[in-house]
Amino acid sequence: MVEVGFMEITGREVDNLRNYLDRGGFIVVDDFRGGRALSNFELQLKKVFPDRSFVLFDVTHPIFDSYYRFDRLDLDPAYGREQIALYALIDDDDRIQVSVNQNDDLGEYWEWTDRGDRPLKTSAESHQKGINSLIYAMTH
Repeated sequence: MVEVGFMEITGREVDNLRNYLDRGGFIVVDDFRGGRALSNFELQLKKVFPDRSFVLFDVTHPIFDSYYRFDRLDLDPAYGREQIALYALIDDDDRIQVSVNQNDDLGEYWEWTDRGDRPLKTSAESHQKGINSLIYAMTH
């Protein structure tokens, strides 16, 4: 999911999203910035799971060592904006259902890696973060 700052889910979408996530679905949220966008997205997910809130990741979480090892999370934010923060929505079995990249834009780096528009190191790290999310989702 991208640009969740203006997202609004209703009725059937709430039910469908709950069913998808409860059956083992995994969502990576990317390409949004600021506290207002995060607050709106969390409000929308409260419609799906009223009893759950986002948990802030830190570097000790296994997702950061599922394939590539990350020793720090202070990677370059997209376009030099606010510091990146990584959140998760976790189910009752301690499984990540939604991984949220605030102030980051992994997809932007993936999309333009071959053009050289973004620093190579940051582009490589964005691919590594995506691969870690994929492997973690497939193994947990």
